[in-house]
Amino acid sequence: VYENDDTANAEDKPTMDENIVSFIAVSESSDATFQKCEVDCPGVAAFDVSGTSKPQIIDCVIKRSIIGVVVKEDAAPVLDGCVLGDAATAVGIRVSGHGNPTVKNSTLRGCGSGVAVKEKARGLFLHNRVEACQLTGVVLLDESEPHFIGNVITGGKCNGVDCHGHSAGVFDGNKVSDNGVLGFTLNGLSKPLLEGNHVSGSVYGVWVREESGAVLQNNSIEECVLAGLLVSDLAEPTVVGNGVKRNKKAGIMVQGFAGGEIRDNRVEGNQTNIQLTENAASVVVGNMIWAGTL
Repeated sequence: VYENDDTANAEDKPTMDENIVSFIAVSESSDATFQKCEVDCPGVAAFDVSGTSKPQIIDCVIKRSIIGVVVKEDAAPVLDGCVLGDAATAVGIRVSGHGNPTVKNSTLRGCGSGVAVKEKARGLFLHNRVEACQLTGVVLLDESEPHFIGNVITGGKCNGVDCHGHSAGVFDGNKVSDNGVLGFTLNGLSKPLLEGNHVSGSVYGVWVREESGAVLQNNSIEECVLAGLLVSDLAEPTVVGNGVKRNKKAGIMVQGFAGGEIRDNRVEGNQTNIQLTENAASVVVGNMIWAGTL
């Protein structure tokens, strides 16, 4: 157990520059615990977690690192109650390989991107706050499949969540609000499940594009500047049981050759509730459409 505790004897502390640790590598099968550490490491990653290690990183503050925590290979660390990121941090947490971290009750603030998950990595992100990112709060790449449950992703200059490649994560019960451009953008052949999220305050709430087959169900998409849900290109999403309300232009807009199924949604209070343009081929079934036009 490595702990920064002012009540401990000095000889019991792993000190480096008065308990400010500059770089920590955890590898092989280590299950070390780091608790209440302040990690200040300009220009490098704070934690590099690899192998099959399962360290516990609890109530730590990580600042001025290029990457706060790198998780790779088959590592499965637990981060609980940590604070990561500032203007110097490109990525708060980066997960690759078959990494499978659990990150909970933590704050990622002011990073370029808060969380990036790639390759075949997974991970559980539970009740965290990702805020004021310079680019995007959460980025999924390749064949990654993380779960994000009950997080707040807010105040980013660009997007809340970007999904690319063949990523297929789950976003359940998150609040994605007041990001500068998009709440979610679902690209490539991604097939994430968005369920029970509250999305609001962006230019577009959710943009499903390229050939994405995303599933959106039981989400609330509200008060966006242009459209709550935009579907374009060759995307084929399944959009079921969502509330799309009070968006300033369109509730649901389908463009290009996009298709998919739009079923059993409540669409109301938008300037135009559902707008299909060009060669759009979506199937629109059983929706409640109030106080707007189709």
